[in-house]
Amino acid sequence: MGSWCCGRVFDCTVQCSLPDPSGTVYWTAANARADGFSANVFYALAAYRAGVLSDNADRVTVLGLGFGILVAADLVLALTNGIVGVAVGVGLWGLHMGFTQGLLATLIADTAPPELRGTAYGVFNLLVGLALLVASVLAGALWDVIGPRATFLTGAAFTVFALVCLPTTRRIAPHVGRALKSS
Repeated sequence: MGSWCCGRVFDCTVQCSLPDPSGTVYWTAANARADGFSANVFYALAAYRAGVLSDNADRVTVLGLGFGILVAADLVLALTNGIVGVAVGVGLWGLHMGFTQGLLATLIADTAPPELRGTAYGVFNLLVGLALLVASVLAGALWDVIGPRATFLTGAAFTVFALVCLPTTRRIAPHVGRALKSS
């Protein structure tokens, strides 16, 4: 018997069926809410520290760190069985969110002209929404056809691709993500 987990990015709720020596342990709604809560705690704890770090370091590097944490979360969720593996994966997922979500908004603010920031946020969120729609359809198809392990491994592969492409921002727009230090 394998294990399966299904998570939603925004509230980090998780449903799981995990095998144990005596049979199958069903991850109840209460457990899912607890994991969602723990992911949000990790998110909240990481967000402030990631914000401070991005104010004093290269923001693209901090974004890369967040991507690396997402790869780790996907690998843990793909390759481990049991409640502990799910808990670690969800905690890493929360850390990833803390390192990336506020930083992405900051990068928009850093690069958009002041008079177009509202439009820039709108376009960014439109594109993120469309990407999440495509990613969700792909993830659902992978889950149904191959299984959860393939879903998380594919998520890790896409994130590694994004991580590898991240340095190209330096060639395209060298000023993007530079820390804004006060004088």
